[in-house]
Amino acid sequence: MTRSSSILIVLAMLVAGAASPSSTPTRPIPFCPECWKFLDQPGDLDGAGRCIVSAKKPVQVEAVSVNWFWCGPHNSWHRQHCGKGYSYPSGSPALLVPAGSESVTVQAFCPGEGMFSDLGHEGLGCPVCGRPMAASEAVERRWYWCGTRMSWLTRPCPANRNLLVCCTVRKGLVAAWSWQVPVPGEISATR
Repeated sequence: MTRSSSILIVLAMLVAGAASPSSTPTRPIPFCPECWKFLDQPGDLDGAGRCIVSAKKPVQVEAVSVNWFWCGPHNSWHRQHCGKGYSYPSGSPALLVPAGSESVTVQAFCPGEGMFSDLGHEGLGCPVCGRPMAASEAVERRWYWCGTRMSWLTRPCPANRNLLVCCTVRKGLVAAWSWQVPVPGEISATR
């Protein structure tokens, strides 16, 4: 019994460790499909847990914080310190996506603003901060605002068939972090 408990604890630690970049634990984080952003700043939610801008209840997604470092001498974003000059971390939330579970693409991303560019490419200047964009993994997400339920759904609600105007779709790219689930056969326990 003790050995099997130890194996389960080791397995849980490996899964948690494999899922997180830079030892940052995963956490549920609100995402507003109306504003198309993670609500991770103190003033993003009102007292009722709604997005302060859209006044809609956000969706809860499983995310990790991915660190990006601005490197002045290289004039680019890196995932680790560049080793030259001063670089500071900028945490950017990313959806946790099991490797191979869905299509993950690499897109032009502005870590300083946490936004993707539909028309840009890596190295092109971010429209807000002007720094060159980096390459980041992304997944496409789609949510529907259901006015009858007053919530975001992953597919049109049943009322949409009758009213035809109930569900409004919002879709786009969201930063992703791919992780590989460890194979149980590759985990060994010592006696």
